[in-house]
This record gives sequence, C-alpha cells and structure tokens, in this order.
Amino acid sequence: MLDTEREYQALLNNAPVGIVYTKDKIITRHNIHFAKIFGFESSVINQPARIVFRSDADYAALGKLAGPALGSGQPFHHELELRHQDGRPIWVDAVAYLIDVEHPAAGTIWILADISERKLAESQRQETLLELQTIFDNASVGIAFMNRRTMLRCNRRFEEMTGYARGALHGVAAVALHESPEAYEDLARRSKAMLIAGKALETTTRLRKQDGTLIWCHLFGKAIDANDDSRGTVWIAEDISEAVSTRDALQKSSREMEALMANAPVGIAFTRDRKLQRYNQHFGDLFGFTADSAIGADSVVLYRSAEEFEALNRQAAPFLLQGKPFHTELYMRRQDGTEAWINLIGYAADAGDPAQGIFWLLEDRTAFKQAEEDLRKAYVDQRLIFDHCVVGIAFIRNRIFEHVNRRFEELYGYQPGEMNGQPTRITYFSDQAHDQLSAAFVQSGKIVWHPQPAAEVERWISVVFLQGDEADRPLRILGELGHVDAVDY
Repeated sequence: MLDTEREYQALLNNAPVGIVYTKDKIITRHNIHFAKIFGFESSVINQPARIVFRSDADYAALGKLAGPALGSGQPFHHELELRHQDGRPIWVDAVAYLIDVEHPAAGTIWILADISERKLAESQRQETLLELQTIFDNASVGIAFMNRRTMLRCNRRFEEMTGYARGALHGVAAVALHESPEAYEDLARRSKAMLIAGKALETTTRLRKQDGTLIWCHLFGKAIDANDDSRGTVWIAEDISEAVSTRDALQKSSREMEALMANAPVGIAFTRDRKLQRYNQHFGDLFGFTADSAIGADSVVLYRSAEEFEALNRQAAPFLLQGKPFHTELYMRRQDGTEAWINLIGYAADAGDPAQGIFWLLEDRTAFKQAEEDLRKAYVDQRLIFDHCVVGIAFIRNRIFEHVNRRFEELYGYQPGEMNGQPTRITYFSDQAHDQLSAAFVQSGKIVWHPQPAAEVERWISVVFLQGDEADRPLRILGELGHVDAVDY
C-alpha cells in the first residue's frame, strides 16, 4: 500500500499537466505543474477554487456548464479561459470527473493542459484570415481563384470589372472571360510551364465582360501549390483600359506632334528653365543650328543681347504665368551674327503649371520688314515731292478736295489745310462754269479700251493729260512697276 502511494505521488508530481482536487469549492490537493501553470510559488491547498478564475461570474458559469455532466457521472471536457496570478489570461484544456460517482460530495478531479500558445496561434491565424478576407473583399484589383479552368470564387472587384452580379461568376468557365477561345488557349499554354515551376505569370491581355465588351487587364497568376495542381491557381487582374486609352492617345498626339514639328512652315521650339529642350528643322535652319546642336543651350543665344532677352521675359511672364499666349515681333540673332525680324508667339505647355515649359512659334518676317521699310521710305520720298513740288497738285474724289499740296493752296490763296474737304466748286467763278468744265472733262476722257485685240469689251475711263517735266515721273513709275501695280501705287 505504501509503494502504491509513493507511485501515485510520483505520477502526480511529474505529470506534464496540472492536476487539482476540489471539494466544496476548495482546493484540497494539487501537483507541481498546476502551480506552475498558474504561477503559484507555494501550495494553494485549502484556497478557494475561485482564485484561478477571472471573475465570480466565470466561476459560476463553469458550475452551471459542468454540473449536469458531472452530476450524471459523466466526465466534463471543455476549453476554459482562466487567470494567471500576474493577471494575464491563460487558456487550458480541462477534463473533470467525480472522485466517487456514488458519492459526489467526495470531490472532483480536474486535469488541466496549458493551451495558451495554441490559442494565441489560433487567434493570430484567425486575425490574419480576417485581414486577408478584408483585403480580398475590398481590394482595388480583381482577385479570382480558379481550378480546372473554372471559377471557384472571386472578390467583388473582379465581378465589377467583368460586369457580373454578386456571386454570378461561381462555376463559370474561364474561357468565357477571355476575348476568344484562341486567346484563352494561348494564355493557358504560356502559363502552364511557369505555374508548374512555381513561378508567377505576368502579362497584359483583354478580358470579356458579361455584355461582350472587352477591357484591357494586367494579369498576375500563380499556382496555390506548385506541387499539387489540384489546388488550383489565384489570379490578380487590374483594369488598365483607361491607362491603355491614355497611352494610345499620347502616342497619337506624339505622332501628330512629330508630323507638326517636321512639316510646320514656321520654327517651333520648346524651352524649360530658359534652355532649349527641343526644336524642329525649320527652327534650326532659321537660326543656323545643325540637328540637335542647340539642345540644352541657353535661350539667350537667340537674342541680340542679354538685355533684350531679359526685356522679352519681363514682357512675356505676366501672360504665360496666367496661361495666356504671348505675341510680339522683334529682332533676333542668327548664329552667323545676322539679324532676323521674327513674329514670336509663346504659350505654356501646361497652362496650370508654366514651369513645365514653353512652346515658341517663330515666323521669319525679315523680308516683310524690309518691304515695309522700303515702302515707308518711298512714302517719305513721295511726300517730300508732293509737299515741295513747284506745281499745284490736288487729289479729288466726288468733286471734293481730299488732299492738296502747299503750292496748290498758294495758287488759290488758301492757308495750309483750308482746302481739304472743300468742294471743287470753290475754285470756279460760278456753278455753271464748274458744271460745264466737268462735263467737258468727262467727255474728253472717254476712249475705247482694248486690253486684248480679240475681246470686244468697252470701258469708259477718265483721262488726265500731263506733259513736259510733269509726265516724267509717272512714265518712270509705269516703266518700273507695270501698269497694274502702278495704278495700285
């Protein structure tokens, strides 16, 4: 009997689980592992069993839960959340049974296994699953699980991308989601070897929505278990239709810009931070640059001086900073040092952010400028002749003096400017004399004009006859310009 007691005590003290005896809600006996589980440094025999529970309510709840089983002579098995002596919760797998079924008052034996680590791992795993499910449900990309070429499940985003109602994709054949059976087979052929090797497939393809429209998608696929293809694959799809449309539009715009740059009859240049970033051939020819030789050059090289360059920037800045075009004409400098009169238009590439760069359109108007100067000089010369001619000259329209020179005014005794706007009648003695002379002048000026011998077209013209020195200059103008340009002149 003594040996049996010693063996029992050895078993009790060395058991890898906590063992505790209770009677009338009091701990009557426990092993070393029980104390270790709960952090007791000494024996708690004769202490209330309540000390290992988080609250009276928990203790009472366990009594109600275990009572029916133990009262019927059956063991009780349950996982319990109890309290360590330092206050932290611990989980135990508890098995309880009566010491003597015939005499329940004899007490209860509890066998407790610490499962805190397992419960923590389960909690973390459950938390991870919840996080993954949250990501799955709310991801901005479509996620789908496939097996044997059939849709098992997918997130809501994948359904939205392909135009299906919630849950409607379950069991749908994968081929139905692709542009064509041939396109699907090509993807399957390309992905098979990679997925078996445990590698991911990444590609761009077009998927078919339920209504038949096609969308561009970026696909990422991987086997769930490369060693077991029966577990299927997971696919991540991102709708890039808008990005593809934007890319195509940008490519089209780029081609159009290239065509414009290559064929524009004016110089085109793009500057950023006052440096040349790009220009077309016409610009290079205009300023004497070869190919890309001026790329990166400071824009000041296009101007006659740094002062003129800064002055232009001051004029242009208020317009460009407001996203408005700037327009002016000015002299600029070619690389050979010669000057060119340029019609210059500048506008911001991005009206909202002018710092992104400025486009400049440059038209060489040097020839027009020279013609304008020549015309101005000719006008000055003509004016000098008109004002200082020794004979009177008058320009008359509808019998009104439009303009007369000083000699004409002197002949009739008028002060400078007094005859302008006056009727020609003021230079005649009477209305009758004025009318008779005008009629005679008209009749004497009628001739038949034959510009081409074969044409029988009659025109009435008024003729003024000049002679002597007065006829020299008109004859010279006719000789130099021809009769059509001379009339316009």
